[in-house]
Amino acid sequence: MQNNKNIINIICINNDEYTIFTTVMLKSLLLNHGTEEKLNVYILHDGINLFNKNNLEKAIACENVSINWIYINNNLLIHLGLPAIYTSLQIHYYKLFMAHVLPENTPKALFLDSDMVILEEISKLWNVGLDGAILAAVQDARIKVMSNDQAIRNYKALNIPADSHYFNTGVMLIDLPGWRKERISERSLECLEANKDYVHNREQYALNVIFLNLWKELDSCWNQFPETKKVTPCIIHYAGWWAKTFDESYKKNLPEEFFYYAERTSWNSGNVKAEIERRARVRAIKVFLVKVLRKLKLKK
Repeated sequence: MQNNKNIINIICINNDEYTIFTTVMLKSLLLNHGTEEKLNVYILHDGINLFNKNNLEKAIACENVSINWIYINNNLLIHLGLPAIYTSLQIHYYKLFMAHVLPENTPKALFLDSDMVILEEISKLWNVGLDGAILAAVQDARIKVMSNDQAIRNYKALNIPADSHYFNTGVMLIDLPGWRKERISERSLECLEANKDYVHNREQYALNVIFLNLWKELDSCWNQFPETKKVTPCIIHYAGWWAKTFDESYKKNLPEEFFYYAERTSWNSGNVKAEIERRARVRAIKVFLVKVLRKLKLKK
């Protein structure tokens, strides 16, 4: 088994659309990492083109970092023996397969979403004890409890106490052998299928149901949204920010921290801003089409 005192295992999920953001996140992690542990980065992806791969690798090239690309597809899931409930996987669900695609001798890993920047020495989080739990995470600062409409909409039917804390899956410290032993991947997929009429926030729904009162709560500084002012963040999580970037209220609040690290990657901040604009346009088109389809459906 790996000596986790000398290696920090990082997992993130990526595709061509998110590569710039993943690169910025990893660059911020690297530039704020000053202890002796090596960073073993596992990138789960759905098929990254060579240009994006090269740019990411160039940005975080360092003798203290190793990058492992893991291609996720349905054939892999069939090989792993996981239930093929989702025949067309959305990339967000890759979080559920982490423990099955990393080397079996990996005792622990830290999952990090792409849409964030790391402002603190990551070994401080890595060395937090799990205290017997399989998963440690931060209570979601926007969706605090299970009864929130954006959390577990059928919490009453599942006998979940309304005030139970709801965690955000953007940052998770994970006991991988424990995850496999307790069949978390399989149970999560079964949970999603059984409750598909109520699922919101994809894999976050399933993991909150499965880990009810069984997860360790991390200090809130390790996963904070940019609007939070009461907590000094160690990790800023820009969840939902990209979609709102060019709203009037957001134009005045461009994230300085994010663009600081973007300047230090293979993509400069100008390219990053162009990518955000592109994504904002694509999202606007998607939202428009969804509204049109809903109206057509209602007319029928």
